[in-house]
This record gives sequence, structure tokens and C-alpha cells, in this order.
Amino acid sequence: MTTTKFARRWKYGALINVSAQEALAYRVTMIIEWIVDAWSVLVMLYIWGTIFASQSTRIGVYDWAQMKTYLIIAHAINAFAISGVAWAVAAQIRDGDIVTHLTRPIDYVGARFVEQFGGSLITGVIGAGLVTLLSVVFLRLMLPASLVAALLFVVSLLAAYVVSFFVSFLLGLSTAWLMNNQGISWMVWYGGRLLSGAVIPLSLFPSWLSGLPYLTPFHCIVADPLAIYLGHVQGIDALRVIGLQALWALGLYLFVRWIWPRAMRHLDVQGG
Repeated sequence: MTTTKFARRWKYGALINVSAQEALAYRVTMIIEWIVDAWSVLVMLYIWGTIFASQSTRIGVYDWAQMKTYLIIAHAINAFAISGVAWAVAAQIRDGDIVTHLTRPIDYVGARFVEQFGGSLITGVIGAGLVTLLSVVFLRLMLPASLVAALLFVVSLLAAYVVSFFVSFLLGLSTAWLMNNQGISWMVWYGGRLLSGAVIPLSLFPSWLSGLPYLTPFHCIVADPLAIYLGHVQGIDALRVIGLQALWALGLYLFVRWIWPRAMRHLDVQGG
């Protein structure tokens, strides 16, 4: 390994460390976010519990035990995978701080990726881990369908993180043209939650809407990892799901690399 390559990798490692320490520095804010997230999970559990109690012991392929598990694991996935890079990139473009970042001897896209990953390791893994652990103890959360399913779930979760990051990064980069991306970001945020399966399992969508999520990358973020966790897809089918996630991740990455220089030229035109 050359000295240059080692230095570059060390810089990425340092960014992960810094972003993780920043997340820990705001412990009160982080704890409040965990409480709010836990409360939202309890509300969803209450709503779905009422539906199951009043109508049926099974809705689609889900019984109450599976639905409880689905809702809690979906929350855990969101806590880890959903990236705030859209807001960070948008702010740097609006304020002109992005120029400073571009002068640093480190790839801008890669730097933002490892920064977000470092923060997710703290806010996502710890927060989601606590909620999941408590759910296993008190709500009898279902464990993965098998050891293989657990391992493939981890791989799928990492792919979900990459897909989520690049979607969020593209939203932030849209500020180069829109100047204010808050409207489109909120629209994609709420629409993405629905199409990802975070609000309701995709298998419960009406027939006229069931194909739409699979025309977007959002199903890769929540629905696909959960299908593996619950054992709804197994063996070669699970590998196909992960392969599709990887294709979406690669496609989004290539699109980011294609549009990145065009966004920077647009900033130059605007005098940014």
C-alpha cells in the first residue's frame, strides 16, 4: 500500500471517528430522539393491534406476531439507514461552505458517506438496538427466520444504507439548481417512507399500486431487508433481492458521479 493510499484511508477513518464523537456529544438530543421514535413505534403498534383485534388474526401473510416484528424492525432499519446528508449538503451549497470542502484533499462524496456512517453507528445502531432489545424482552419480538437469514439480513441492511445515502445525497445536490430543496426533500421523505414499506408492508398495497414501489429504489431500504429477516424470501430468492439492491446502489452511485461535475459547474455559473 502506498503512503498516499494509506493517508487517504486514514482520513476517512478519522471522519468516521469525528462524526461518531459528535453524535455522542449531543447525548440529550439523541436521547430525546430515541424517546420520540419509541413513542411513534408504540403508536403504530397500538393502531395495528386494534386492527388485528377487531378484524382478523391474519392480514395478508402477516399474523400479529409477524406484524409486531415488522413494525419494530422497520423502525430499527430507518433509524440506521435513513441519512441526513440531504440537509447537510443543501446547507453547504446555500451557505457557500461547499467551496471549502472542495479544496480539501479528500473526495467530497466519500467524505459525506463516511461522516453519515459514523453518525449512524451511534444514533442508529445504539438507539435501534435498545428499542429492539426491549421489544424482544417485553413484546416477544420474532428473531430472524434462521442463522442464514440473519447473516443475509445484515448484508441487505448495509445495501439499504448505501441506497438511502445516495438518494439523500441527490436530494441535497438538487439545491445547486433549486436553491431551496426543502419542498422536494419533504415530499420524497414522506413518499419514500410509504414506498419503502416503512408505514405499511408493500404486500398489503392495493393491486393498482403494488408495482409502483418496485419502480423506485425505496423498496431496497426497508421492505427488502425485512423480507429476508422474516423468511418471506429465502435461499436463492434472498440472494436475488440483495443483488437487486446492489444494482440500485451501483446505479445511484454512477448517477451521482455523472451529475456531480454538472452540479459544480452550475454553482460556478451562479457565482457560488
